Amino acid sequence: MSAAFVVGSAQRIGLQLVELGVLAASFSDELIGLVQLVTGLAALFLIVPALWMLRQLTAVFAKSDRFVSVLTDRVRLDGSVSDAGLTARELNVLEHLAQGTLSDADLAEVLYISPATAATHVRNIMKKTGVNRRHELMLLAPDELKDTG
Repeated sequence: MSAAFVVGSAQRIGLQLVELGVLAASFSDELIGLVQLVTGLAALFLIVPALWMLRQLTAVFAKSDRFVSVLTDRVRLDGSVSDAGLTARELNVLEHLAQGTLSDADLAEVLYISPATAATHVRNIMKKTGVNRRHELMLLAPDELKDTG
């Protein structure tokens, strides 16, 4: 229900009550003013939390944008994954990393290997690509691997 509808309804009711002689004309104007005040306050109580939430979301998006910028700035730009000399298994591990499987235990489960072997594959990929963090490996995966997920 919109504020304009509420105010309009209050005005019509006030005018009808004045015509019937139930209310004095001055009281009708005060009633309409009161209704406008209440609807204005109600709108204010809805707008302030919405603005606060918008500000919080803006801060989160700004932090996310900075995070992505830092990651993309750190990723090797001088070559592609194919230039790194990764084995077929390492490419398979990289594909799962690109899909968000970041822990050794999760990689081990989906690839049917031990967590220690998964860690070794990740460490070898990081060494060959010059990347220092697992999250950066997600950005290194070639586009053809990302599209198969």
